[in-house]
Amino acid sequence: MKRFSAVLSVLTLLLALPLAGCQFGQSEPDTYYVDIERILTESNAAKDANAHLAKVQQVLQEGMKNLETELQKEPAPTIQQDLQQGAAVLNNKLMQEQAAAREIVIKHMMTQIEAWKAGKPNAFVLPRAAFLAAPDSANITADIITRMNGTSVTFAELPKVTIQKPGDAAKDAKDAKDNKENKDAKSEKKDKK
Repeated sequence: MKRFSAVLSVLTLLLALPLAGCQFGQSEPDTYYVDIERILTESNAAKDANAHLAKVQQVLQEGMKNLETELQKEPAPTIQQDLQQGAAVLNNKLMQEQAAAREIVIKHMMTQIEAWKAGKPNAFVLPRAAFLAAPDSANITADIITRMNGTSVTFAELPKVTIQKPGDAAKDAKDAKDNKENKDAKSEKKDKK
């Protein structure tokens, strides 16, 4: 009976070793996550982006006021249509500026994630939204925010709003066409030489 229990113990140990031994000598990848929404609100880069966008919005609002003032000089039937058209152009510009600012913050975040990951070749960093559940120890958001706050980012210059009357736009298009034709004619002369 003693012999049977010794054999049973050895068999149990042998069966358990493959299950426990799968991880010996192997480097398993580590998985971490970053809360992107938190970074887009708490990091200095995100706060700088919001300040930049506030200035952009102020410039665009001034442009809209200037457009309204300029349109008061025009005939009444076209004022409403021109205002709507101007507002659409300015809103489109604001959306472009918002997308560009967000892209700058995201690129800055990715640079800092790559720097953090430099010493961890087997690490995976995913957005928090990719997990249904994850331990707090996998959260590296605070580390990334600290790294991001250690460096600054530069945003594009503030946009300039100019008001073109329909006649001005047609004249500018004609001038551009004339300039292109002049350049093409000059290049043809050079090619013939």
